Order: sequence, then structure tokens, then C-alpha cells
Amino acid sequence: RATRDWKAPTKLADDAILPDLPTLIARSRQMCRDNPHARSMKQSRIRNVIGQGIPPAPAARFTNGNDRTRFNEQILKLWNKWASTPRYCDAEGKKTFADVQRMAEGEMFEAGQFLIIIDTDTANGPGVPDIRLQLVDADRLDMAMLKNSETGNEVRGGVEVDDMGRPVRYWLTPSTSDYIYRRGQNRSTAVDA
Repeated sequence: RATRDWKAPTKLADDAILPDLPTLIARSRQMCRDNPHARSMKQSRIRNVIGQGIPPAPAARFTNGNDRTRFNEQILKLWNKWASTPRYCDAEGKKTFADVQRMAEGEMFEAGQFLIIIDTDTANGPGVPDIRLQLVDADRLDMAMLKNSETGNEVRGGVEVDDMGRPVRYWLTPSTSDYIYRRGQNRSTAVDA
């Protein structure tokens, strides 16, 4: 008798979360902006997880098992040049790789997810990898789209998934600050997973 008025509908996780997700993300962002405790927790998480940035540790070896010391040193030197020069690693040309990592961790804290678009269309210069990163807010995922009419795949919260539930594409709403908008799109645009 005590549980007669307890309504517990059976739902899939996505069906329970997605309708309220934009509101939850907006509230979380507002808390991190306006509440000193939430802001402090976010900064503490970024400081403890990312710190000054997470660097690579090249460990290439020859087939006989010996270290390729010179090769690894060259890789690390090239990496450091790319990672510490905003015009090389950031699509906007403003952030170092450590800055991108800190922003991504901040997005994980506030929104629970983030996207990074890897842009390989531009030439950075001799000896520098042609890779630029663009961090995309989770708010940009098109929550209204339910199905891709071309492929028939289901779209859950802006993420198009295949029959096994693996992400295939991310559907993003336009923004004036990114490459999707500059390419003349004014509706949701798919970015391959």
C-alpha cells in the first residue's frame, strides 16, 4: 500500500535523459558561472586532471627492441612546436594544446561531454603536422533530430548511431564562430565520428 502512488515508468536511458538534457546543461553552466563553490570545483578538477597539460611520451622501438632515441626526440620536438603554437594546433589560432585540454575538461565538468573537430585542411608549415583542433560545445548537438532520412540511422541527442549503437556522425546546429557556418550552412550539419 505504501508504494501504490510510486510511478516508475520503464524507459531506456536515452529516453529518460535526453528530454531534460538541455535544461540540465544550462543549469550546470549557470552554476559554474555564478556559484563560487561550483566554479571552484570545476577549476580544481581542471587543475588536478590536466594541470599544465598532458604531454606525450614517444616510445618508438626498433624491431630488435632497442629504443629509437633520436627518432623519439625528433617526434617530441615536433610535438612541442605544434602543441605550444596556437596557430598550429587551434582552429581559431588562440589556444595551445594545453588550453584545449583544459577547456575540454571544463566542458566535461559542466556538460558531461564535449566534441573536438579535427581539421586537416590547412597547411601549418614545413615540418609541422597539418592538424588543427576545434572544441565544440555540447549545446550545439541538434536535440530535435530523431532520424537521418538519408541513412535511416537513429539520431539520439544529436548523435547518429548505427545498428550496434556506435556513433557514426554528430549533428551540429550552426554557429557564427566555426567552420561549419563559414562554409555557408544554415541548418544542422553532420560531422563524421
